Amino acid sequence: KKCPALFIVSEEDKVVDVKKTLKIAEQWGGRSFVNYVKCGPYDDPHSHVLAGDIKSPTQTDKLVKTALEWINSL
Repeated sequence: KKCPALFIVSEEDKVVDVKKTLKIAEQWGGRSFVNYVKCGPYDDPHSHVLAGDIKSPTQTDKLVKTALEWINSL
C-alpha cells in the first residue's frame, strides 16, 4: 500500500524551494495533502519552522489541529 503524506508549507519559505516541495507532493505515490501556512509577525521570519513555541508560536495550535484532522481522515 502506498504511504500517505501531509505536506505543511509556506509559500514565503526562505530556506527551501517551495516549488520543489509542491512538485514532490504532486508526484507522491500515495494520497497527499498540502496545507499552506502564512506566518505572522511573531513567527519564524524565514517562514521555514512552521510550528513550535520558540520559532512560530502562533501556528502551533493550528498545525496540531491540521495534523490530527489529517490523521483521522486516513
